[in-house]
Amino acid sequence: MGSKSAAARKQPEPAEVPAGIIYIPLNKLLLSPGNVRKTGGDEDIESLAASIHARGLIHNLVVTAAPGGQAGLYEVDAGGRRWRALQLLVMQRKIARNMPIACKVEERDQATETSLAENIDRIMMNPADEAEAYATIVARYAEQWVGGDLDARGAENERIAHCARRFGVTERHVRQRLRLADLAPEILTALRENLISLDVARAYASVSDRSMQLQVWKQEKQRGGNDAKTVRDKLAGRIYTTDHRAVRYIGVEAYEEAGGRVEPDLFFGAEDGLVLLDPSIVDRLVATKAAEQAHRLAQEEGFLDGLVKPWSGPSYAEPKAPEGYVRQFSAKTSMPEEKRGAALVAYQLADGEDDTVILSPVEYDPAWVKIEPKPVPPTAPAIDWAARHEADYRAAQIRWRAMRIAAPPLTGSAWEGRAFWPSDLYHVSPFVERDDGTILVALMVQVDKADVDAALAEAEARYDRELAEAAEEQAALDAEADAKTDAEADPEGEGA
Repeated sequence: MGSKSAAARKQPEPAEVPAGIIYIPLNKLLLSPGNVRKTGGDEDIESLAASIHARGLIHNLVVTAAPGGQAGLYEVDAGGRRWRALQLLVMQRKIARNMPIACKVEERDQATETSLAENIDRIMMNPADEAEAYATIVARYAEQWVGGDLDARGAENERIAHCARRFGVTERHVRQRLRLADLAPEILTALRENLISLDVARAYASVSDRSMQLQVWKQEKQRGGNDAKTVRDKLAGRIYTTDHRAVRYIGVEAYEEAGGRVEPDLFFGAEDGLVLLDPSIVDRLVATKAAEQAHRLAQEEGFLDGLVKPWSGPSYAEPKAPEGYVRQFSAKTSMPEEKRGAALVAYQLADGEDDTVILSPVEYDPAWVKIEPKPVPPTAPAIDWAARHEADYRAAQIRWRAMRIAAPPLTGSAWEGRAFWPSDLYHVSPFVERDDGTILVALMVQVDKADVDAALAEAEARYDRELAEAAEEQAALDAEADAKTDAEADPEGEGA
C-alpha cells in the first residue's frame, strides 16, 4: 500500500487536475506557523487518517511557498489536520512519504485569510447526533443481514467493521460513538445541548452501566461541576481494566470462567486492552483467594489470622477487623511470640516480579489485638425515693412529738392556759401582736436528748392515733359528700 506504484496510482492524470490545483509531494509540505487553528489539531486524527485512506483526500490543502528561498518546499496554511493525518498514514506505512497531494498555492496573506475562513465556516457535527447516526446505521446493517451468518459477537464485530470501512473511520471510533449513543438519556441530552464537553461524555461512557453513570451525574450536578477528570476518578472504582492489580492477581481467565463479561477498552487509553464489566465478580474472586493466602501467611508467622487491605478505593482504607479487636501501629514485628497466637495482621496486593501480583505485609506494620473486657462494677440497688421520703417524713414527725413529750408539762404550772405548742407548719416569730390585742412571746425550752429518745415510742403511738383519727374524719366527710350528691341526683327519693 505504501509502495511507489501504489502512490503513483493515486496521482490523477493532468486532465483531471482542477483549475488552480497543483500536486506537491507530501515530503515537500511543512505545517505553517500561520495556520489559525492552534488548538484541537490532533483531536481524532486516527479517524481522519482512516477516512483519507479509505476515500482519498476529498478537500485540497492551501499552501504558500516556504520563505527563505527553500526551493520546492511549501507551508500548509489551511488543512493542518489533513496534513497530520497524512503524516500518520506515512508512519503506518499505508502511503508513500512522497505521495502527490492536491494543493492550492496562494500568497501568504491570502492563505491566512483562507485558513481563518475555512475554520470559521466549518460547522462540526454534534457528537450526540453523530453517535445516534452510527447506532442507526449499525442497526440497519443488522436488518440487511450483515454478519448474519456469524455468532452474536462476530456479527456485531462485522457490522462495526463494515461501518468503519464504509465511512473511512477506525472501528474504535465507531465503537466509541456507539457507546456515546448508549449513554443515559440525561447525559446524552446534555452533550447534544453543549452543556458538557465531548471529553466529559467520554468519561461517563467509560462504564456501560447507566445507573453508575447517573449516580455520578447527580453528584456532579449537586457539586455544580462536570469536569472529565473528576468523573473518571469517580467511575474508575466501578470498573476494572486488565492492568489493575486485582485483575492481574486473579487473572482474566478465572474472571471469565466465573461468568464475568469483558469488552474492548474504549476510553481508558489501552487500545488493545479490555475492561471487565462485572467488578463484583472481581472483588469476590480476589476476596476468596486473598483471604486464603493471608490466613496461611499469618499462621506461618505464628499469628491467629490475616486481614486483607482493600484493593480498590482510597489508599488509606483499612482492613476490616472482627468486632472486639483494636489496631496497634508498628506492633507486628515487635510483638512477643507468646502473644502472636491471639493477634491479627494485615496484607495487601503488591507488584511482584515479572508483572505478577503478590500478597505482602502492609507497610506501617499494624497488628490487631483483642480488647480486654473492663470489669463491670456491681449495680447498686434501685432506690424507692417516694418510700424513702415518706419514711423520713414519718421519722421527723415522731421525733418532733417526742421533743414535746420530753419538755416540762404545762398542766399544773404557771404556764397552764398561757402557753401552747405552735404548729410545725408555720414559722414562729419571737414576738407576735395579734389583732385582738393578744401579745405572744416565744420561749425556747431545753430538753435532754435522752428524754427525747425515751419518748419516741409514745410519740409514735400518738402520731399513729392522729393519722387514724384524721382518716376517720375524712371518711365521714366523704360519706356525707356522697349522700349529698345522691340526694341532689334523686330529690324525690324514687331511686331503687
